[in-house]
Amino acid sequence: MDGHNGIALYGSSDDDDKRLFKACRDPELASRILSVKNNDPEAKCVFVNALNTLEERAWTRFGQIIGGASHFEQLAILHCRVNVAELCVGLQLNQSIKKLHLDGIGLGREELSSLVPFLSNNPSLKSLTLSGCNLGSAEIDLLSAALLQHSEDRCLEVLNLRNNHIGDVDLEKLAPALKRNRNKIILLNLENNKIGLRGCTSLTKLLGSQECNLSRLYLNGNSIDDKAVAVLIDSLAKNTKLMTLNLGNNIGITTEGYLKILQLVCNTSCIKGILDSNHHLNNVGMSMPEDAEALHCALGFDDANLLHASLKINRGMNRRLSVKKVTCRRKILWSHAAGNLNIGDSSIVTGVMPCIIAWIGDYSNESNANLIQYHDPPLPKDKIDIVRLGAIYRIVQSRPDLRNPNKHDSTNKKKMW
Repeated sequence: MDGHNGIALYGSSDDDDKRLFKACRDPELASRILSVKNNDPEAKCVFVNALNTLEERAWTRFGQIIGGASHFEQLAILHCRVNVAELCVGLQLNQSIKKLHLDGIGLGREELSSLVPFLSNNPSLKSLTLSGCNLGSAEIDLLSAALLQHSEDRCLEVLNLRNNHIGDVDLEKLAPALKRNRNKIILLNLENNKIGLRGCTSLTKLLGSQECNLSRLYLNGNSIDDKAVAVLIDSLAKNTKLMTLNLGNNIGITTEGYLKILQLVCNTSCIKGILDSNHHLNNVGMSMPEDAEALHCALGFDDANLLHASLKINRGMNRRLSVKKVTCRRKILWSHAAGNLNIGDSSIVTGVMPCIIAWIGDYSNESNANLIQYHDPPLPKDKIDIVRLGAIYRIVQSRPDLRNPNKHDSTNKKKMW
């Protein structure tokens, strides 16, 4: 018996283990595993891949060693043959692992069943990746049950299930477990899983909850169309936590879907609409050239640039929580300059209008200088001048009180926004 958690190590000596693990052709990996065996506080992680994979009997021994380690925090096994059931005999006894990353490892019902005790009982697990593991309906049932068994004081923060072709039905099965962990999970990756309208609808129960702390949701490469986008966007109207909603590489999204995203972060129908917009979402995953091209084709350059600019200023909003006032002001001025609304038609008091006009026309202030120049590619200066002058003219034209100084009420010179 070894002193670590009372696990039996079958009397293997360090020399025996050296011979066993050196067969993997990676001396560094063998040395690290032996450090884990000796409970070295510095031996916190092990990465195994196709270039340094272990023999079958070594997986059993490796599991025994992990089970007895109290400082070991991260295990990653990538794209190699592994006897999961043998590994998990020891793994299920471990209480210290914070991050488990399995990528390209076939996990059938038997393999995932052997993993469930670890998932259910490890109190330290914060991040779980099962990527490209061919999870089917039976495996999702097991995973969902394991997450539901997790006590509420445990803290799974990251769940990465990308590249598993889960689909809508299996996501519905997983949804109760996600909702139960809603105040813990901050990142959920469901990339490339054939998720459509039905799956997105099940996610709205999570996103619409005031207790949801999810900040990053990856849905790129799925089967999401405009209707699916609509249900997601509706659930985010009051959400102040989600900052990334990656919808890239979903070819079913057209102009209607992109407009819904724009209206969420900058509703230009009126000033109140902008004030009530979502000022926290700052990334929708349109970074790839093909996504950017699709966005510009769908919205046109003006609205596409307004979407990019709104997301960019939301990033600043999330870094400095005190700048919501500035964020709203910038969006309102942009929308007025673009002709989507007219500030002059609002109920803003006369005494404030000269300040607004100055904001639009002032090149010296960096914040104001960027008022129109959020375009990519940048607009030429003569075009910017025309836009600025047109924006000022519409305010003056719609407010006769600005042209009659005798009726100006000096008591209304208080600042807004």
